[in-house]
Amino acid sequence: MANIYDVAERAGVSHTTVARVMTGKGKVSEKTRLKVEAAAKALSYKPSAVASSLAKGLQHEIVIALSDHDDFNSNFYRLGALKAKEDFQQSSLSIEFVLLETADRAKLEASATKVLKDVKKRRCAALLLMPNFPFESAHVRSELSPSTRLVQLSLSNSPESTSIGLDQILSGSLCASFYRHLSHDDEVIVYYDSHQRGHIQDRCEGFKQEMETHACKVIQKNHRDPSKHDLVDIVLSDLEENPKLKGIMIPHVSADRAAEALKKSGRSDVLLVGFDVTEENLKMCEQGWIKYLIHQQPEVMTYEAVMQLGRCIHSEKVMNLKTPFLPVVLDPCLASRFVKTTEERFGMSLSSFDLD
Repeated sequence: MANIYDVAERAGVSHTTVARVMTGKGKVSEKTRLKVEAAAKALSYKPSAVASSLAKGLQHEIVIALSDHDDFNSNFYRLGALKAKEDFQQSSLSIEFVLLETADRAKLEASATKVLKDVKKRRCAALLLMPNFPFESAHVRSELSPSTRLVQLSLSNSPESTSIGLDQILSGSLCASFYRHLSHDDEVIVYYDSHQRGHIQDRCEGFKQEMETHACKVIQKNHRDPSKHDLVDIVLSDLEENPKLKGIMIPHVSADRAAEALKKSGRSDVLLVGFDVTEENLKMCEQGWIKYLIHQQPEVMTYEAVMQLGRCIHSEKVMNLKTPFLPVVLDPCLASRFVKTTEERFGMSLSSFDLD
């Protein structure tokens, strides 16, 4: 399908001239108008919202829905998106960040519904969704304008959206590789949340599959224990009752709570692997209580997604990007300089963003 740039090349004019001819806005000579119309007819080109907005000087808004539960982690998404906008060098590309309320499922769904209504009303160019967005792609697609591009920052086979992200099953398998040295007498506990779905389940599945080839015993345990107020209490209890416990895997963001329990008990012999870079997780990793921290590279994923969206929006091409990324593994040494290294690479400070 021809786009505005194809017509411009065939007619020997700029794409903004083509937009003026197609929309009837601005001054264009009769000779130029005829050339553009002939080129458009030859290519079977039909003007779109992009051509109109280019002529009118409108901005193409990309809305990125972030979680409100961890400002520091959300800033990695911001870092990638704003760096992409800077590198893309198009004044017509606008980026807006919205926060989803994650206190409970009802608030999460209510805030997500509000975002979808707002994006549809404003006919935004694109919507980027984090892995924890509460609705399936088919529902999200039905709530948006047909012209709004939908991108998920997690791998998905859904035909309603384009996905870019990590293979979470592979990430879970990577976690399992750290426990290969344990013997058949040792035990590893995976603290999962029965309310969590999607990428968390995939991590657990990848871990389980890989651990089947290991000698040690794996125990899966729901950390939502009504008799205990915090994951710290649960882990402390398990450490006291189970002397064979030599490994803990946390497939979600709460690895720092398990690390706090290890610190209180003095059990530095227990190998703890966690996910996601938060300030608390980094601190515990630097101190050595989290032996390995799996970073999902949200800044890289968001950068690539926005760059691709920018190119597609301005060329009217269909975005078809299903890119698997590999996670970054941080140990205590790498964790101590990770933030500084990331900020230097992107030329921005993670602490400079205002999420209000």
